Amino acid sequence: MLKLGSTPAIYTVGFAIIYMACGAILLAVMEREQHENAVVRTVSFLGARSYSIYLWHLPVLDWGVSIGKSLIPMWNWYWYIGIVVLGSLLAGVAMAHLVEMPTL
Repeated sequence: MLKLGSTPAIYTVGFAIIYMACGAILLAVMEREQHENAVVRTVSFLGARSYSIYLWHLPVLDWGVSIGKSLIPMWNWYWYIGIVVLGSLLAGVAMAHLVEMPTL
């Protein structure tokens, strides 16, 4: 295995190969016929609102977790993940609907 800091090939040819491989994968996916189903519709829905979800994940992480810790007596990792993921999705989709989509 090549070490990242000690192999100059990674910083020259290596990155170019990675970029070309990612481009080839993207072209292959775009050429493939997509069948519309519930999974594709859900991913498309979230993808259209992904920037808003990204913007709201840190406030949810800060506020949601602090509120959750004070309200839930049996606080654990599952509550943490649930609040952050669901809260980010809900806040991001709501703000995209209220702010981003009308502006676009």
